[in-house]
Amino acid sequence: MFTLVFVVQLVSLAQTKKPATTKKTVTNTKPTTATKPATTATRPVSVAPPATTTTAPEPVAAPTPEPKAVEPAPQDQQNRQELYDKYHGTAPKPATPANNQKSRTATTIKSERATEPAKSNSVSRQEMSRATEYESKGSRESKFSVGFRGGVNLANFGEAGKFTTEGVESPMTFHGGLIFNIGGKTLSVQPEVLFSQIGIKTAINTGISPISVETVINTVQVPVLLKLSLGGNAFRFFINGGGYGSYMLSGKGKISINGGTPVEEKITFDDNDGRIEYGVVGGAGIQLGLGSVKVLLEGRYNYGLGNNAPKVQGMTESYSRVMMGSVGVLIPLGGR
Repeated sequence: MFTLVFVVQLVSLAQTKKPATTKKTVTNTKPTTATKPATTATRPVSVAPPATTTTAPEPVAAPTPEPKAVEPAPQDQQNRQELYDKYHGTAPKPATPANNQKSRTATTIKSERATEPAKSNSVSRQEMSRATEYESKGSRESKFSVGFRGGVNLANFGEAGKFTTEGVESPMTFHGGLIFNIGGKTLSVQPEVLFSQIGIKTAINTGISPISVETVINTVQVPVLLKLSLGGNAFRFFINGGGYGSYMLSGKGKISINGGTPVEEKITFDDNDGRIEYGVVGGAGIQLGLGSVKVLLEGRYNYGLGNNAPKVQGMTESYSRVMMGSVGVLIPLGGR
């Protein structure tokens, strides 16, 4: 009985152990298959974040962005291009308008706009300085000028208040000498030193045979004129007026009787012959500018007012009346 019970217990124990083992194997297989994806799922989650965290700081810590901010590469390329052009002898390429437009910043545009009035002001000042310099040069050129003039005379004699004397003809004679001009372009003083001839011709009827007398008197004349000029540099009109003084140097006469061969005689003067004469003079003309040289075309009239001859009662006094036509040249000195 005891043995039978023992056998039944062994059998029951064996039966109870078999399903336990099967359950264990089932449970062991299922968890293993369930735990493997769990482990595989957890491994990338647990391993991946450290990998990203360890690799991400490396590019951040590297100083690669700083050279991009400085941008040395275009400058180095430009330097290399310049060295290449210089070595091969090629002309550098001009910058494109786009690059120039990009390089122009707002500050440069403002500075250019700010400098434009200054440039225009400087240009206007330069033009004004040139104009004033030109005017000053012109004024300096006309401060002092020297030249000469020469031409022909038509002379006569007249009593005080009269222009001519009846029966006196005017043969053509000559004049010439130095002229000086002191002053500006518009108003100046012009003294002159001239050699001038006074020629007269008279006919005397004695009732027997006509006598012809021709006289030429050589004088030194010093007129001092106030000159007013109007116009431009190329063409100017002028008028002048003033006084003169003259001195008789010598003379020569020709006497012809009844149309025969003239006989020449030398004329001498003494202190009582009125060798010194004074009067007024006036004229007008045009001035032509040939660079710095001025050419003068002028007509002038001398009107004698008196001389140093003693007054003789009952004797009429006559003085010279001379018309002059001349060509002159003035050259500025010390203007440049």
